[in-house]
Amino acid sequence: MDGFEIIRAVESSGGSLWVDGDFIGYRIPKRATGILPQIRDRKNELLRLLQDRPPTVRGVRIIRWEPVNYPVQIDRWTTVTNSRRFATKSLLQIKELLAGGTWHAGNWTLSQLVERLKSVGVTIEIEDQAKLVQ
Repeated sequence: MDGFEIIRAVESSGGSLWVDGDFIGYRIPKRATGILPQIRDRKNELLRLLQDRPPTVRGVRIIRWEPVNYPVQIDRWTTVTNSRRFATKSLLQIKELLAGGTWHAGNWTLSQLVERLKSVGVTIEIEDQAKLVQ
């Protein structure tokens, strides 16, 4: 298993991983403790991934997290110069939108926010596809 797969396995079991200085903190259900040796073996990779990781949003799966390092013109009035920050803020807007806060999401639709993320190198998948067409 690579680092992303380990993180996904821990989170899908109901557990969590976080960075605590040079250590990885974890909370893992007893039924998933078999993954602990892999966490220890891939500690350095997991530390790097967790430090660079965007915020997690319930109902959203990040397929690709590779924010570009150059300015991107999103639309006629918007040019993004910090793609990592833009993507992180967009994920937080999606979180608000999924919780019912359209105002906090900048009044963007879910499909518009997904497209904005794609334009800066981030691909996500919404678990409830019906929400994309709302």
